Amino acid sequence: MIDIVNDCFNETKAIVMITEDSKKFSLTSELISSPSIILINKNIKWEIFNNKIYFPYYSQNLSQTLLVIKSSMENLYGYLNNLKYNSNLWNTNRLTIITDLIEIKNSHDDCNDKAQKYLLTAWKLELLRVIYLCFEDKNLKLFSYNPYTNEAPKPWIIDKIIPGIHNHPWTLFKQYYNVKKSHENNLICKSLIFDQTNDLGQYPVNVSFVPSEPSLVVKKINGMITFTGMDAEVNLLSLLKMNATINSTKTHRSMIIKLLDVNNNETIDKNDDDSFYYWDIFIVSMAIFSNGNLIPTDLRIPVKFTTISKIKYLSNFELILQSPLRLYIIFLSFGLIFIFIYYIKYKKLNNFLIILKIILSISLIDLPKKLYTRIVLFFIIIFFFIMNTIYPGDLVSSLTVAKTQYNIEEISDINNLNYKIYVEKFLIKLLDLNDINNLHVLDKNHRFCYENITQNNEACITLDPYARRLKKSSKLWANEYHLPKKALFTRSESYLYRKTWPPSKRFNDYHLKIMESGLLMYWEKNTHVNLKISKDDNVSELKKLNFHDLKMTFFFLITSLFITIIVFIVEIILNYFNRVF
Repeated sequence: MIDIVNDCFNETKAIVMITEDSKKFSLTSELISSPSIILINKNIKWEIFNNKIYFPYYSQNLSQTLLVIKSSMENLYGYLNNLKYNSNLWNTNRLTIITDLIEIKNSHDDCNDKAQKYLLTAWKLELLRVIYLCFEDKNLKLFSYNPYTNEAPKPWIIDKIIPGIHNHPWTLFKQYYNVKKSHENNLICKSLIFDQTNDLGQYPVNVSFVPSEPSLVVKKINGMITFTGMDAEVNLLSLLKMNATINSTKTHRSMIIKLLDVNNNETIDKNDDDSFYYWDIFIVSMAIFSNGNLIPTDLRIPVKFTTISKIKYLSNFELILQSPLRLYIIFLSFGLIFIFIYYIKYKKLNNFLIILKIILSISLIDLPKKLYTRIVLFFIIIFFFIMNTIYPGDLVSSLTVAKTQYNIEEISDINNLNYKIYVEKFLIKLLDLNDINNLHVLDKNHRFCYENITQNNEACITLDPYARRLKKSSKLWANEYHLPKKALFTRSESYLYRKTWPPSKRFNDYHLKIMESGLLMYWEKNTHVNLKISKDDNVSELKKLNFHDLKMTFFFLITSLFITIIVFIVEIILNYFNRVF
């Protein structure tokens, strides 16, 4: 063990050691880097040796530490279980090294059997980056595991695959460590920490949700799954990209959360003691609950603020790019190229210039005299007028001023808006808002944010679950599918996840990348996802547009073209008879 720590983790700031016999477990004098040693007994009481850093620093920088456990198989689960619910000591993504209490030379089968038992116990406590050390004859043998797939970097090789939790395949890996071969050990060191959460291999993820409007209905993915919240589709897409099996549990609106049991991470309704829902992710638009019965230490809230938007005057080029008007311009461009080639061929360039003048509104006197040509121009203009009106976006902003989002990346950016900022009282206790100018605290009236914020120089920081409705009545609220790079000040919050859920970091990373890359809208257009609309006493949400919503518009265009063709044929017939007679 000493050799591995010295070779692979010589920059470690602190080592947490758990042992049944602290007298036989002293590494301080043998380690090259001389890290702080935090020695913990079975009652989770610690002593700190060689203290170069303060304990608060350690608790906030768990990624720079190692957890080393020397325990018998009988006591391992109890040590880990006690450690799990100490927020200062637990980290599922930190490397953990486990050895047997008594280091003896084992046979091949003994090492493999012990590794399987020790590492399965570690996985029951949801640890991921765990290494078990075993002496096989004269060699040091390393074991690790992947609870999701059978993948691991070289030189790990598969030892066995057995049924794990939820009867999901659990893979045990092995490799040898040779103290004398430093070149090979460099490769081994790089392989010790690998991310198992890249692919969950259809491992089940339990998602609990509270129905609200609008809801997402996703078909052909684990049957029928219903999610809710402004970012429900982003959460779903993140889980699908992680290759997870989604098990959803519906929680009634009247239940939301009454109590969170820290010991087993279950949501419990006080009125119905038989109602237990074990969850990994809890999807709901409300990010922070003011309910006193909720224990916030067991939740992680990655997003804390609402996004604030402001009016921005765009250039003509930006207007064209963000507006459905670009469809009209593209159509005219192709039409003009075709007409130009046609008139050049027949040497009637003057007719092309007349059409160009009409399009640019320079000359209305030169409108074509033919009735069918006028009908074509009329219906094309009407068609694009309707497209601009019903397509996402509005005609007014497309032609004059567009509303765009101002991203709040840092707390000081709010001051750049020169807004009058309102904030709910309970958020003052949770967030550091001392640097915000012109801040006004709301005492009790939490409805103020979506009733009275209507001026362009006002904004509100809130975590109200129904703030989406405010977007319809106020010009201040930006696109709900945007997330700033640092993911601090945005309204895109709609999920809570267990502190001890191993894939939480990967889930958040996917969530941020999807929001920043624009994949969300692309994914919506290319999968069978529709918003399920229903009404309640207060509000009815508008359904998002899809191709079927535009059927009437295209029918109108086709009908107009058909009428134009008939008029054209009638004019030809009339001209023919006029020449004959």
